[in-house]
Amino acid sequence: MNSLLKRFSKGLEHAFSLESDIEPDVIKNDLDEYAQKIHSRGLDIPAVMMLEMIRPFNFVLSQVMHGFSPLFSLFGHEKKLSSMASLLESRDSIKEMISVLESKQHINRDNL
Repeated sequence: MNSLLKRFSKGLEHAFSLESDIEPDVIKNDLDEYAQKIHSRGLDIPAVMMLEMIRPFNFVLSQVMHGFSPLFSLFGHEKKLSSMASLLESRDSIKEMISVLESKQHINRDNL
């Protein structure tokens, strides 16, 4: 009985962990890629506003994206969707994306 309780508690040890299992370099590269696409289209400000609005729901949205991944795989973007959903699981990813977008916007202003 004691070993069963130990196995159960060990299984739950990381069940509610807020740490991401993705490498920090991969996260940074993905954030830079998404930010560059947004910036090249001139959607910095609307994107920052949208990210600020969804910040409290980023984990819930990531789980919804994981849940609908079989449906989205019909369109052939399953790998990108999974990557974005994994990014949203991290609490700091939204803040980092906003800071990357704002830095690109400031760099663009300085070059004018």
